[in-house]
Amino acid sequence: MDNAVFQERMQRIEELIAAITEHGNPVVRASAVEMARALLDVHRAGLEEIVGRIAEQGEPGQVILNTLIRSPLVSRLLLLHGLHPTDLETRVRRALSGIQSLLDAHASDVELESVSHEVIRIRLRGGGDEIETLLEQAILAEAPDVLRIEFVDASARGVLPLPVVRET
Repeated sequence: MDNAVFQERMQRIEELIAAITEHGNPVVRASAVEMARALLDVHRAGLEEIVGRIAEQGEPGQVILNTLIRSPLVSRLLLLHGLHPTDLETRVRRALSGIQSLLDAHASDVELESVSHEVIRIRLRGGGDEIETLLEQAILAEAPDVLRIEFVDASARGVLPLPVVRET
């Protein structure tokens, strides 16, 4: 499933959830919400067992798991269920490493100031809007679970956060 189809399906799920929560009959609404939670719980349990059994295989299992998490679909699915084996900061640092040659070509330098799911703060030296866009794309490809990215201008006297709004 490519990213566009994934986004369409997620959008449809959100529409269905909204329709369920707006339903006038509280029994129907409660049943639908309970069904969705039960399905997610079953999927999470199955995925957790799959990931666990792969991890039990030692080095060969780690190779398989690393290959699987490079798939955007698998990575997002594991993130959805809280099962992604790579922590957020590692994924963000991997994203920054992946575009280091582009940063060097634009005489830009980045320093990761803080990382949380709510906000990633990056001190940027050199570059401009194009570099910010490249950084945003690289980070969101590795860490779609981040809500906001703030760029701090290294040459400014104070902190100048520029929030980046992610499309959902």
